[in-house]
Amino acid sequence: MSMYIRNKSFFSIMLSIVFALYSCSPSNYSAEISDLNGTWQPNWSYRAAMKLSEEEINYFIFSFSWGEGLTLFHTTFEIDTTAEEPFISEPGLGYFPITEITQVGASSIKIRAVRGDLTEPAYCWYPEFIFHFIDKDTIWIETDDIDNSDYGKKALWYRLSGPTSPEY
Repeated sequence: MSMYIRNKSFFSIMLSIVFALYSCSPSNYSAEISDLNGTWQPNWSYRAAMKLSEEEINYFIFSFSWGEGLTLFHTTFEIDTTAEEPFISEPGLGYFPITEITQVGASSIKIRAVRGDLTEPAYCWYPEFIFHFIDKDTIWIETDDIDNSDYGKKALWYRLSGPTSPEY
């Protein structure tokens, strides 16, 4: 085998390794807390919707402080950090007022929410969600408070609507 072919093969293998390592690296996107505002659709729902016409999808339009957003009943994760009373709405559990928002990394934001009567804090549930941005319109959600396959590194969520989304 000639030296040229060996060098070319070596270069191709090394380039493949570099691209593979780069694709596994953390996000280079720097998120801002306002980037959370929007409605987020889980990967399985997003893929299913791609196969349907617009008339076949049962979107609902909901008003948020950031504008009107599309939602899917028991499917979308809705976030409004700029509302008079900021909130999240988890698809299976519904509405939670936000008690704390913290930037925990360049592309990660933690939200602490509450469920219960705040006059009885000992009896409240305070779930935490960490939103990891891949890019402005793709996230994965980390939580130890809900056991669901829609959460974790391998469960992506896509922006369905938000303040920076194109008109629908």
